[in-house]
Amino acid sequence: MKTSIIIFLTLFFVNTIFSQQTSHSPKGKLQIPLPTSWTSISATGELNISFDIVKKDKTPPIIKLNHSTYINTNKKEYTISGTVKDDSEIDEIEINKYNIAENQNYFSYKVVLKEGENIFTIKAEDIKNNETTIKVTINYKTKRKDYALLFYVSDYSNSSSENLKGTKKNAKALAKVLYNNYGFETHIYPNYTKKQITEVLEQYNKKTYSANDQLLIYFSGHGKRKEVRTKVTGSLFCYNNTEIAHSEFNNLSIDNKCNHILLVLDACYSGLTIYTGLGDNVPEHNTTREEYISENFSNKPALRAITSGEGEGTIANDGFSEFTEALIYVLKYGKSNNHNILTISDIIKEIKYTVTSGKISSQDNPKATFLFIKKN
Repeated sequence: MKTSIIIFLTLFFVNTIFSQQTSHSPKGKLQIPLPTSWTSISATGELNISFDIVKKDKTPPIIKLNHSTYINTNKKEYTISGTVKDDSEIDEIEINKYNIAENQNYFSYKVVLKEGENIFTIKAEDIKNNETTIKVTINYKTKRKDYALLFYVSDYSNSSSENLKGTKKNAKALAKVLYNNYGFETHIYPNYTKKQITEVLEQYNKKTYSANDQLLIYFSGHGKRKEVRTKVTGSLFCYNNTEIAHSEFNNLSIDNKCNHILLVLDACYSGLTIYTGLGDNVPEHNTTREEYISENFSNKPALRAITSGEGEGTIANDGFSEFTEALIYVLKYGKSNNHNILTISDIIKEIKYTVTSGKISSQDNPKATFLFIKKN
């Protein structure tokens, strides 16, 4: 005959496995069935039963970095750091399968970089074997590279505007001095439509840049002005009767990953593209040329513009425009500092023509700048 014993217990939590089936009643009774061969059981003394409370955890840890997941740097070493949050204890933290921390919820690890992109996989695992991974890419480049994209429109035969023969001369002359005197990689784009200009800018937005790279974007052509009630806007008049709004042109430039960007716009009403006026904040006391460059480039991003005039018409019908002609002259013969470097402020001071300069976005760092660094 099957006999069982009922042990009355006050239960707070039960998470126990017996070799035989067990159950407990709603009132806190634990029933333990006896083997069929048993007829009775007796016990004397005090019976103590303890249970471990085990919390189930299937949630992976959360990794929070102290920096972005994509980093441009010109330094050989970089410290990857962050914190890890989890419901359970953290067992270990790895970077590229190398254990860098145990039983702690933070990490800091210095890595030595190779030229180009360095990819690091960070893995955090808790004591319940839940894990999370995140990738960090550090782009290390020791050499600075300056790019110049020069758009000009001379053919307006498909519109009511006059042709501009001088824009071709403007773009070619500027490209020449940027390449010969400053080492820019220059690309000239003649008579491009809005769509084609957009495609070029989007292509450069996908490029990988080093921390000190610079990008100059030049446009020479007609410009338009539009006034709706109290709001005044402008656009760049492109080839084949197409136009790109200043705001759209600015946004395409801001989306670029390069840390130092300068728009040079030689078109009527191009001054309307300026978000707000701003001068350079350039350190003066440095011992070497490289230290001077490094200190100036330590702040980012620089999102600046120099335009011909403010909100009025300025472009010449033929020959050089006064703006581009003055800019080229300053780049060739302008007085630079003892490091043979011209700043935006230097150029504005020496151009004998009405120009507007400032930032094109609120994202601009007031302490950042754009430098014209002459070849040694």
